[in-house]
Amino acid sequence: MLGLRLVGWLMVGAAMNAGAVYLCVAGAVLGGDPQVRPTTAAQRAWFLEHVPYGDVGPIEVGPTTVRNVDFGMDSVRISSLPVPRPDRPGRSAIEGVRYRAGWPLRCVDGVLWRRDASTRRWEYRGLVWVPSNPWGRRALLPLRPMWAGMAVNVVAAGVLAATAVRVVTAIAQAMVRWVRRRRGRCPGCAYPIGASARCSECGEALRPA
Repeated sequence: MLGLRLVGWLMVGAAMNAGAVYLCVAGAVLGGDPQVRPTTAAQRAWFLEHVPYGDVGPIEVGPTTVRNVDFGMDSVRISSLPVPRPDRPGRSAIEGVRYRAGWPLRCVDGVLWRRDASTRRWEYRGLVWVPSNPWGRRALLPLRPMWAGMAVNVVAAGVLAATAVRVVTAIAQAMVRWVRRRRGRCPGCAYPIGASARCSECGEALRPA
């Protein structure tokens, strides 16, 4: 029984986490205040590991990134230094924009890639467009799970939901018992109170003996 309850609350937590991700994406306004930061070693390693263009030869990551942060969502634009183009003469930078969403931890991500920074043609990896309001605005929703953040968020949401249900239930029960007392009935079963110190129906103590 305990195992079924635990699974049930984790399913509730997963549903709440999915809703939180969508709300983070729908409410985010990325691009309002971009921050130019030095490229970190972790960002450089991530870019070199995930860049999908393996035919361009050695790649050197640019020295800076452009980061946008909003509540529950952020994006980081990472560019390479100009690399040779195998399909035509010249050199062009490769760009990747990684989107991450989730609260309290980032738990999903997706990436936009473009082989030539001088064009507007992007490749979508783990991203889909979704409506974010009834007036036609759309937003990019990341879909690829980040398992550590996903686990923390699901457990936290499940615990929050279970705690909220218990608190609301306790308040409702206390109010019902108070109303029954006001009406001269047993707070446990609503049976009319007699002269006994205990309820003759359910045995609950009504007043000190």
